[in-house]
Amino acid sequence: LLACTFHITRSPPSTQKTTARMAFDALRRRFSTMNASPYKAALIEATFDDTRAPQEKHMTFVLQTIVSGSRETSSVQAIDELLDRLRQNWTWSVVLKVLLLLQHFVCSPLTTALWLRGFFDWCD
Repeated sequence: LLACTFHITRSPPSTQKTTARMAFDALRRRFSTMNASPYKAALIEATFDDTRAPQEKHMTFVLQTIVSGSRETSSVQAIDELLDRLRQNWTWSVVLKVLLLLQHFVCSPLTTALWLRGFFDWCD
């Protein structure tokens, strides 16, 4: 009876492990974007290997750079870096976030059907 009471009144598992994991992921995220270009930093932030959802601002920056390029990164380099990110980090969270980025590209008003056809032809 005492054991049953213990299990019923026991508090839920501590969130210290979750908080420590989130702090560790935030530290890893900061270190990985420390010396990166603005596009590379946004790409890493949008596709980081954790369970956090990508932020809209990072996804939009990646999309704008891929569609029209930027001062530091051309469109072709941006696509190469996106595909390299997928090749180097073959985890479920990175793959899912890259797929979310591709879905964001397809649904964006910045991309036209002709541009998308060229993009997917180039990826083959």
